[in-house]
Amino acid sequence: MAEPLRFPRTMGNTDALLWAMERDPVLRATTAAVTLLAEAPDRDLLIEKLRRASLEIPRLRQRVVELPAWLSTPVWVRDPDFDLDYHVRWVRAPRDGSLRALLDLAASLAMQGFDRIRPLWEIVVVEDLADGRAALVQKLHHSVADGIAGLMLMQRVYDTAADAPLRQAESAEPAAGNDSAVRLGLEAIARRVARQPGEVRARAGRLLAAARSPVQWTRDTLAEAASMLPLLTPALEAMSPLMQRRSTRFRFESLCVPVDELQAAARAAQCKLNDAFLAALAGGWRLYHERHDVEVERLRVLVPINLRGAGGARAAAGNRLSLARIPIPIREPDPRRRMREIHELVARERARPAATWMEPIAALLNQLPSGLLTLALGSLSRSTDFVASCVPGPADPLYVAGARVDTLFAFGPPAGAAANLTLFRYVDEAAITINADAAAVPDSDVLAECMRDGFNEVTKLA
Repeated sequence: MAEPLRFPRTMGNTDALLWAMERDPVLRATTAAVTLLAEAPDRDLLIEKLRRASLEIPRLRQRVVELPAWLSTPVWVRDPDFDLDYHVRWVRAPRDGSLRALLDLAASLAMQGFDRIRPLWEIVVVEDLADGRAALVQKLHHSVADGIAGLMLMQRVYDTAADAPLRQAESAEPAAGNDSAVRLGLEAIARRVARQPGEVRARAGRLLAAARSPVQWTRDTLAEAASMLPLLTPALEAMSPLMQRRSTRFRFESLCVPVDELQAAARAAQCKLNDAFLAALAGGWRLYHERHDVEVERLRVLVPINLRGAGGARAAAGNRLSLARIPIPIREPDPRRRMREIHELVARERARPAATWMEPIAALLNQLPSGLLTLALGSLSRSTDFVASCVPGPADPLYVAGARVDTLFAFGPPAGAAANLTLFRYVDEAAITINADAAAVPDSDVLAECMRDGFNEVTKLA
């Protein structure tokens, strides 16, 4: 049974930042997924499933409207001209129908910005791939959902059996509403007024805590502020001298690793799967820099940390995450020692109280003039060497409109970094993807080879 999702009318401050980043095309926050299918899905069935999903999931029929920043973050409103045929298209497989040709097509689609007056998603069904296979190439703006929320959305379209019955749409066709600028502005004012009592109580609570224990309150406040420094400390350039340039050109690469091998390697070093993942990436980056005769001690990685817990916070759409910006070691040749050091670094970051500051900091940034905001976000992003994300996917086989899902690849946006590397677990396979900025990494095929060797280094510990 799919978990119900809540869809707030307004963007959270983190979602609003991801939306604002789009003003700089290099920072574009488009997530992409490639679902490799054993055969072509049933067209009529897929369209009907998506039609019903669009009735159940408001975001699929909503577009973004911006209000003055002092009044509200952007709001989601129903698109009166919603057309499912615009968002779902069929194409023949490019070139020889290989995985390489499919990834090139997916990268070209991901490079294209969304039409900002329409809902922020697209699906392209690719038929006639090699060996009779097919694929779905999905695009979703990051302001709509993070990785965990994306999985919840996926539950509405993907099935656990080839002959699963159609889900009954839980909502009827939405009636036309009054989403005029005046009404949206009045709603925003009403929301601000409604929040006032809670904000006053929160301020009173902080003042009371400070009065009761001023020393402890000061210590806690300074600790929380200090925990944000690694994320907000200005850095003029990335740590790798090899990967300084940035562009709007993407290149997709992929490789697969058995999950049990990666988990066994993590256990051998008394670490977690995410530590093994990061240690393998560090090894791959070391090998890549050695190929180019460049010595680097550390690279700056941006790691999203999931903040979803039990209850309502878990079931909310949008982004519920904190960010850790960690300079990780890449020169250590021993994978066990490398993994242990990375484990300690990540554990230290997770223990910081920075998560409580993410929304307030995002709220302050959203008040900046657009030019200054883009400059600040661009500085932080371009000084990041790479983004790394580990997403726990479905443990059971899935089907799409009768077609079996063979592999699921998830490509996160570089968003100003040199590359985004994502691990997506599906059944017993870890699909590792690389979304590389072609200016920073012009030889992404070489990087993919080095990453494969990096994973081989780590899995030998199993």
